[in-house]
Amino acid sequence: MERCGFCWRNLVVASHLVVGGWIFSDSYVFGIGYYIDTVLFTFVVAGLIWRRLSPSIENADKVLGEWAYPVFLVRWLVGFVVVATFLHEVSRSWALMLLAAVPIALAGAGQAILNRKFVEPLRGKVREVGLQARSAADNGACLTAS
Repeated sequence: MERCGFCWRNLVVASHLVVGGWIFSDSYVFGIGYYIDTVLFTFVVAGLIWRRLSPSIENADKVLGEWAYPVFLVRWLVGFVVVATFLHEVSRSWALMLLAAVPIALAGAGQAILNRKFVEPLRGKVREVGLQARSAADNGACLTAS
């Protein structure tokens, strides 16, 4: 029964997302439809929390999780560049999404790689110094308290 509910929930969300762009007006898609999609997607995420997935899906999930924030950061900039370069007058459209998807993914992946190579080692050093300082403070506090 749980599995059936999970399948129906995914089917409802997927159909709303796919059909919404072709049937509903922009005022719906960029208005109340956005909020309906957000609520439906919340149910999908809640249904996936405790599921055990195959190692390949878990690896893909890890990569997507690593890329999510960099893609979030570059999407507007890359979208603006695509509009300025190719579409000139369009602000929201399927053409913009199709033209910008690959450059956004590439820019986000590049930013994630640079983050992993340069920022994470620095953050690791800062964490280590912080842990050493906390440990020293805790040991000092224990010595003075006893």
